[in-house]
Amino acid sequence: MNDGTHADHPTGDDDVRGLDASLPAGTTGDAAASLEIQLVTLHGIVAPRRGPKSVLVVDDEWGMADALAELLWEEGYASRSVYDGLEALVAVDRDRPDLALVDLRIPLHDGVKVAHRLRELGIPVIMMSALDRPRRLEADVPFVAKPLDVTDLFRLVADQVGPGV
Repeated sequence: MNDGTHADHPTGDDDVRGLDASLPAGTTGDAAASLEIQLVTLHGIVAPRRGPKSVLVVDDEWGMADALAELLWEEGYASRSVYDGLEALVAVDRDRPDLALVDLRIPLHDGVKVAHRLRELGIPVIMMSALDRPRRLEADVPFVAKPLDVTDLFRLVADQVGPGV
């Protein structure tokens, strides 16, 4: 990304999610890598792909979504976070993930509908919620309860798409 390219958030909000995260032209080598890695902590910015598997985290709680994306990145997965169902569908259209972690209660399309659509596209889904598993969720969709046990979640992610790098 040393040519001044950038990652814009699809909503175009004026907050940090809409930040133009351009690298200065001519930034190369370790300096560019360092700047790109720092972008992972910004809301909704795509983490640099470190491995063969990517995970999309969909949760309307920004802190939860971003923390999960960062933890997955640290485990060797390319990861990114979005905050509603519409953003999830746009993100999948732009860059198809290998797996999606989807919260049950998200705005702009509920989690079960988003999960159903992603599965129609061949993308495995793990649902998560502080609520009980909904009856309308297909039986073969993995479900994890919040608060999340990160060790169990990582095991489930690896079962679905393989280990990170």
